[in-house]
Amino acid sequence: MINFVGLAALCAMLLGPDVQKNSPPSYVVKAGESFKVELVANSSTGYAWRIAKKEGTCDVDSIGHSYKDDFVGIPSSGGREVYEFKTHTKGTAKVILYYARPWESENPAQVKEIVVEVE
Repeated sequence: MINFVGLAALCAMLLGPDVQKNSPPSYVVKAGESFKVELVANSSTGYAWRIAKKEGTCDVDSIGHSYKDDFVGIPSSGGREVYEFKTHTKGTAKVILYYARPWESENPAQVKEIVVEVE
């Protein structure tokens, strides 16, 4: 049986990288809180998400990173990379992530921007 999250991931894989090019997701959190960001990925392709840069008026640190398969037991089916961030001070930040292979330093396949408002 396919769950809704798995179905969404399958659709994202079939539709290609343009699926994630929506307006930047926004997170509103309190100082000292943590939050998670899930990004469609497929570790079997050699591509992975990485934090390219952080900018803004507040501190947001990455405190964890993991990979979850959408279809356990189905090789190369894809999944999600999960980043966990923690906020420290009030303000606004933008986190920019690149989806690329480790040996490619220019022209990532995808770019994702996340806007964080810390209260």
